[in-house]
Amino acid sequence: MNKSLEGDPENLTSLFLSKNRERTPYPLQQFFDYLERRSSLPVAQQRASDLHELEMEVKQHPERPRSLYLLAEALLKAGREKGAMQVLQRLEEVSGGDRTELGIGILLGRFRSYPAAIQYLQAVLKTDPASDDARYNLGKVYFQSGNYQAAVSQLRGISSPAHRDGSYLALLGDVYAHLGRSEEAEETLKEAVRNSPDNDQCYVSLVFEELHTAGSYLSSSDKRLHFGLGTDTKAQKVEIHWASGIVQVLKDIPGGQTGRVDEPVGTAQPTSK
Repeated sequence: MNKSLEGDPENLTSLFLSKNRERTPYPLQQFFDYLERRSSLPVAQQRASDLHELEMEVKQHPERPRSLYLLAEALLKAGREKGAMQVLQRLEEVSGGDRTELGIGILLGRFRSYPAAIQYLQAVLKTDPASDDARYNLGKVYFQSGNYQAAVSQLRGISSPAHRDGSYLALLGDVYAHLGRSEEAEETLKEAVRNSPDNDQCYVSLVFEELHTAGSYLSSSDKRLHFGLGTDTKAQKVEIHWASGIVQVLKDIPGGQTGRVDEPVGTAQPTSK
């Protein structure tokens, strides 16, 4: 590739990743060629190219809510929160209403923009106090931001029919655990497993809660987690979902050892000890 094109998303998109290079007799061949060329780029250039394409799409069609949402999401991925907020304000103008505000609140929560997420979700509840979706997601944002008491308050306000939902129970159990209410946490997580036996997160939360509370006065059980590798000599990939919402990935971990993993702080890179 011409070095003069490096770091220039517009040139990368138009010259290297063009979806319309030449006609082909095979259906979808141009699209597959585009995907192949895109996959050969470094991740940073892929994101830059995707972001540029979304910016061009919004420029051509500024009234399309979906394009505005996707552009805001791409900007958040790139760490450009200020730009994302400007796009989300435009989205509100184009497609206002509770559903839009709810979607924005959920999106901001995913990228740990907690104050803004809380503001949007509270606005939905002010208009529609019976919205279980808004109350659940507000409770989730409070939990991820460390405000466990506020999280319990919101989750308790959810209507009775939703109390059997596995995701709701798993979140409530996690909140109880962080508040030190171990018996309520274990009971809630066991109910989550009974109601949603296919939800792996329910089992994981219950295991960690039982490990946390293992043992009694002057005694305790081994709180280390043991993972079998079979005939493999290393774990190719270990993915950890922390309660804060951070996803930590460790690769090529040798077997036959005891290790400790600490939760990354803020935007720090995952580390293992």
